[in-house]
Amino acid sequence: MAISEGTKGLKMEQEFVEKELGALYEFTLKLEEELNSIVVHS
Repeated sequence: MAISEGTKGLKMEQEFVEKELGALYEFTLKLEEELNSIVVHS
């Protein structure tokens, strides 16, 4: 029982981390686009 609880918590944590990484990746892409447009304009 204790093992399955730990595994469940770990799985939730992994899903959270994956979601955070996905958001960070999208943010990085947007930032890169903005930087590119700034470089083009100047």
